[in-house]
Amino acid sequence: MAVTGSAEKVPGEQGITSVETACGSAGGEATEASTQRDSLLEAFKDGLQVVQDGGWPDWSPMVQTHERGSSFCADVGCDYSFANSRYQVLVNFEAAPGWPPVVHLKIKAHDKRCVRDWRDMQRIKNEICGTEAEGVELYPAEKRLVDEVNEFHIFVLHPATGFPFGHEHRATATPEQVTKNNQGNEVRGKPWQRTFEDHHNAHGCLPRGQIEWPDWSPGSVSG
Repeated sequence: MAVTGSAEKVPGEQGITSVETACGSAGGEATEASTQRDSLLEAFKDGLQVVQDGGWPDWSPMVQTHERGSSFCADVGCDYSFANSRYQVLVNFEAAPGWPPVVHLKIKAHDKRCVRDWRDMQRIKNEICGTEAEGVELYPAEKRLVDEVNEFHIFVLHPATGFPFGHEHRATATPEQVTKNNQGNEVRGKPWQRTFEDHHNAHGCLPRGQIEWPDWSPGSVSG
């Protein structure tokens, strides 16, 4: 990934290096990219403090905090590190013989609280790996179970392919439909569906995300 701007230091993090916006164009003038980077880093730092103080801040786009080859990535054993106002995400490319390239996302809230928000997870997948990539959670055999911390895992396939299961067509409610359905369901005393936050969509996210996917096409052999 191209280096943009100078290194930054963030409390609680090691050696923040080059970053780009999670959504939008990767081009633009250097000064504009630097301003975007600084803004996202500030949102990350502000959100980090809010979460550590027990709050839950508004969403900010994912920003790359550490690059491949950095000392931080070497220490924790990841290829990339991303963060936003709510979460830290460690990214690993994993060898899966006979499968397309696979990316492993390790996601945790800044204060390590237990967060199971599907829409947040979908947005994280979109921002980092791309809107054209598909990911799954794995519920493993007990002999492979890992349960030591409030960290959640998504395994994402190369954007050029997908899983041979799942829904065939897109179907999502609009915010207006959610409001109407919830009002019509008041007799049961509970909502039909929770309302959408501003980031609960894929607006502006890149088809292949921020990471550098390897060249691959269906029919290629991985691993």
